[in-house]
Parts: sequence; structure tokens; C-alpha cells
Amino acid sequence: METKLIDLLYLCVERLLNMISNILSGKMYRAPGAPQPKKGTHTRSSSYFPDRNVESIILALKTLGSFNFSGHMLHEFVRDSCVVYLDDENANIRRAAAQTCCQLFAGDPIIFQTSAHAVQVVDEVLEKLLLVGIADPDATIRQTILVSLDERFDRHLAKAENVRSLFIALNDETFVIRELAITILGRITAFNPAYVIPPLRKILIQLLTEIEYSGPVRNKEESARLLTLLVMASENLVKPYIETILKVLLPNIRDSSPGVVSSVLQALGEIARVGGEDLLPYMDQLMPMFIEILQDQSSPVKRSAALTALGRLASNTGYVIEPYLKYPVLLDILMGIIKTEQSVRIRQETMKLIGVLGALDPYRHKV
Repeated sequence: METKLIDLLYLCVERLLNMISNILSGKMYRAPGAPQPKKGTHTRSSSYFPDRNVESIILALKTLGSFNFSGHMLHEFVRDSCVVYLDDENANIRRAAAQTCCQLFAGDPIIFQTSAHAVQVVDEVLEKLLLVGIADPDATIRQTILVSLDERFDRHLAKAENVRSLFIALNDETFVIRELAITILGRITAFNPAYVIPPLRKILIQLLTEIEYSGPVRNKEESARLLTLLVMASENLVKPYIETILKVLLPNIRDSSPGVVSSVLQALGEIARVGGEDLLPYMDQLMPMFIEILQDQSSPVKRSAALTALGRLASNTGYVIEPYLKYPVLLDILMGIIKTEQSVRIRQETMKLIGVLGALDPYRHKV
């Protein structure tokens, strides 16, 4: 009975694949290694569907990407029948095709194989995906592709031609896409450091220059956020430049824009994670700034960012207990936030910070 049920399920999956293949390519599904169809068999390309149904194509692509086809090797089918839809004139079809290609290859064992055939198939599909990811007129499609290229693709993304495409994406007009591109580039430094790190170092210098000298507030804020992502993704690249980065960030903690201040503080928190005790000499300079921000009740965004950044600094540098002794007002400020603050998130961050800073002898604090 169990064997019959398995056979029935397998037959249903085969029929589903045939339906999808017929919609997408106009021919029956053929598994890799199966005999070629007889000569004269009618085949057609996605570019020549005079009577095509857009909704059916989108549904077929989404089903192909979301249904569990375990036991079926679909990489060649994707390369031959799905990639062509990345050039379709309909944006919804292009988006569905991009999602399907990324989902299927991310879950296919071929992504980890090193044979010449496996590498060739992945490279062909990835090259097309990246081309659409940097050149498609629809920003949501470009974003969809870069979001889908997770750590499983890193070994292939680190190839020279793919790295060039990702650096082009760093100049995208949409900030979210630039964030995704710099995150991917930071990740793949471990796979191809000789090719990725030198231009990424130039990007680091460019970001610091924009934070220090750029006039528009938006440019400063975006550059600080990109710097944060770069630090998160590539610690080895950033570590030698911690002193230089701090010299640029510290003056901007007192910027008039809450957005700039919160972005700079977030970057500072990530740098503390990378630098650790190297940031201890800067604590006497930083603590008065943090106390000033925590006392300022006009901007909850700045206070929340300051609490998070101070917690990361204390936990990564070992700078605990001492802040209470050198700055007695700090404990009163934190207790006042817990008692009077309306925002739940800020109260939570305050409790975390008190826990990180440690317990202080009440008598010593009173004296």
C-alpha cells in the first residue's frame, strides 16, 4: 500500500512538471540524461507565444520555485526554460522568473558541486541573473535578485566577472540595492580577496569622505549605513582602518540631524564589535557625548541608537562599572529613562545596558 502511494505521488509530480514545462517551453519535461525527443517534435521558445497566458506563466514559475520537487534535478530545465523569461517584456513575469531561478539553484546540490558541467550551468544562470540585477528597469526586480543571492552563491559570486557586476550595483539609484550589493561584496572577500578587497577599500575611503565632507544630510546618513553594513560583512577589511574610521565618525555624533547621528552610532557599535579593546582610549571622548544624547529628550531615535551603541561598546571593550564611577550622573539618567520613558523599545535597551554595565556597590556610588 505504501509503495503504491509513493508511486502515485511520484506520478503526480511528474504530471505537474509536464504541465509546467508545457506552459513555459511548449514541450514535455525531460529529465537530465533522458533520451532526446524524436526529430520533428514541436518545440517553441518563450519569445514566440502569440496566444500566451501571462497569469499561467507566472503561476507556473511560482509553482516551480515553491513546490517541493525533491528527487528531480531541475537545474538544466531552469537554464533552458526559465532563464529566457528574465528578458520578458512583462515585469511580473521577469520578477517571478528571477525568484524561481534563485530559489531552485539555492536548493539544488549543483550549487556546491565542482565538476566542469556543474560550474558551467551555475555560471550561465548566475551571469544572466546578475545582468538583470543591475540593468532591469524595474528596481523591485533588481532588488529581488540581490536579496535571493545568499551565502550559498558566494563561491560563484566571487568570480571576477560577477564581482564586476556587483560593483556596478553599488552605483544603483536605489539605496536598498546598494545596501544589498555592499553586503554581498563584503561576504565574498573571503573567497577572492585579491580581486575584491582593493576596490572595496576604495569604497571604504569614499564612504568616509562622504560622511566627513558631504553637505546633504541624506548622503551622510546613507554613507554611514553603508559603512555599517560593510563592517558587518567584512571585519578583516575594516580592522586596520578603525582609527581612521573613528576620527571621521566621532565629530558626526554631534550632528544636528537625528538620522545622521543614529546611523553613525550604529556604525560605531559594529566597529566596537570588530575592534574590541582598541576602542578603550576613545571612551573618555565618547562618554560625554553619550550622556548628552541620553539627556536629550527631543529625539527618541538618537536615544535608542545611543543606548544600543553604548551597550555594544561596553560589552566588547570590557568597559564596565567604571562608567558609573567616572560619570556618576549616568546611573541616574538610566534609572530616569526606565521610570519615565514611554517607548517600550527604549526601556528594553536601557535594561540591557544596565545589565551590561554591571552591578555597582551602592555605598561606593553614594560616597
